[in-house]
Formats: sequence, structure tokens, C-alpha cells
Amino acid sequence: MEGLVWQAEHLVERSNSVSYADSRLVVLVERSCHGWKHFTKSNHDQYDEWVRQKLSPERVRLWDAVRADQRAHRTHKVDWKLELLALQKELSALTKQV
Repeated sequence: MEGLVWQAEHLVERSNSVSYADSRLVVLVERSCHGWKHFTKSNHDQYDEWVRQKLSPERVRLWDAVRADQRAHRTHKVDWKLELLALQKELSALTKQV
């Protein structure tokens, strides 16, 4: 797929730091699709519905739970070094599977 640019799409906005580093809430999309999603609200809704059909039921439940959580913790103190270590560990485990 030469020439395509891939981007990480956070299913829950990055401003919600409680879920920012959770890789289960990230999907890989091509740049133009990513941009199309954010162009209008109707695109956003259509995109979300399409993605929901592609994800496992467990990931959809997690996505729904995070979105439904209305407690006032959109931002909270995060130990980013710890989050980075967790992501590196997850990546290492995934590369060993390949």
C-alpha cells in the first residue's frame, strides 16, 4: 500500500486523558479517512458506526463505557513515563507473536 499515510485514531478524544494511552481505544486509519471523519458531525457519526461493526464486542463495550462515564475526570494527573513503559511492554509482546 505504497504512498498511504497511516494514523492512529483515538476512539475517545485525546483530551480525555483517562483513556489516552489505552491501545484498545485506538484504531489505525488512512490519513484521508481520518480527516474525513473530523470534517463534519455527520461524518463522525457514520465513521463511528462503521468502526463499531469492525471491532470486537469487548472493545465496543470498553469504548461505550469510557464514553458513558460522565464523571468530571476528563483530565487527570498521568504518569506518562509509566504509560510509555506499559505501551512498550505491549509492543514487545505483540512483536514476539509475529
